[in-house]
Amino acid sequence: MGAKHTGGRGPGLPGVPLPARRDVRAGGVRRSAYPEARPGAPPRPSGLITLAAAAKISGSLPIHLTTLPLYATAPERRMPNIKSAKKRMELSRRANTKNRARRSRIRTAVKKVRQAETAEEAHARLREAIRILDHAATKHLMHANRAARIKSQLARHVREIAS
Repeated sequence: MGAKHTGGRGPGLPGVPLPARRDVRAGGVRRSAYPEARPGAPPRPSGLITLAAAAKISGSLPIHLTTLPLYATAPERRMPNIKSAKKRMELSRRANTKNRARRSRIRTAVKKVRQAETAEEAHARLREAIRILDHAATKHLMHANRAARIKSQLARHVREIAS
């Protein structure tokens, strides 16, 4: 029986070393994206740093950050040159902000149903959660089947409280 074809990259025959991965653009053997993996480069620092130290490294950071992991000091996103791309970037940022708030509202409503202590309270909160979940499914904020599954789980929970 022959060995599984792996394209020369995956696990081959036992005891047979794989060939070094080549990358023409890197001038031979493929180099890592991290600078410390390159020969002679200083090791990448780890841990958290203060805002002042991070500001020195990257230029400027948002004021609300007090500590920042070093690996998060990546270069800022590039601004597109094309007008329609700029508009799309702004619209997607706005949509992301709205969607984050709506998802938070859904999670809060579900949590309130699960934390309800009396059957009446649970039933009232369930109605509100179902309304929010149906709206989210209609607006494609979540898949309709997921909304249905959550509603079913909450209804079962309310029935258990009532009995």
